[in-house]
Amino acid sequence: MPLAIVVILFILVANFGLPKIADVRNQVSTAQNLKTSLTQKLGVLQSFSQNPAVNNVSAASIALPSSDPSPIIVSQLRNATSCCAVTLADVKAGSSALGSSTLSTVGTTFQVVGTRSGVIDYLHYIQTIAPISIVNSVRISESAGVDTANVIMVSFWAPFPKVIPSISQPITNLTNSEIAVLNQVASLVQPTVVQGFASEPGVNLTPFGQ
Repeated sequence: MPLAIVVILFILVANFGLPKIADVRNQVSTAQNLKTSLTQKLGVLQSFSQNPAVNNVSAASIALPSSDPSPIIVSQLRNATSCCAVTLADVKAGSSALGSSTLSTVGTTFQVVGTRSGVIDYLHYIQTIAPISIVNSVRISESAGVDTANVIMVSFWAPFPKVIPSISQPITNLTNSEIAVLNQVASLVQPTVVQGFASEPGVNLTPFGQ
């Protein structure tokens, strides 16, 4: 009788117990891998918090905003006149041009009036403002010792990612080139008002890409 019980128990363990043990081991292995990934992420994030470049990461969302930056560009152009003793006139913001990639552009035309040196200094200065912009075209005319520059400026924007990486996906530290880019972005002249970048509140149903 005891031998029969042992045989029955052996059959039960073989058919039901071993698969359960294997399943538990798989769960333990998955949990350990997730712990390792999260520990690695924590270490990277802690190193980020000690990096001055990363502390300025919010400047990146101003340098390349998620929506048309025309109102902020116009404000930046007006504020810049006090630095170079020039006058701004006939400011017109164009409509956005959606690029084939996620990067979009918007043009702004305006006139800068002042001395030749003041106009040149202004044109150099506005290429250091945020959001990121470039002077695409300049045509300068002179009358009675006063210069007038007709300028076309192009600014850039791109929508923010809608889904962040999975919580279990590993991350890596910033490279030297990435840190250099953040430092350059942080050195741009920031707008005094950034309400134009506010977006409508919403709920992300897949915050971790799952």
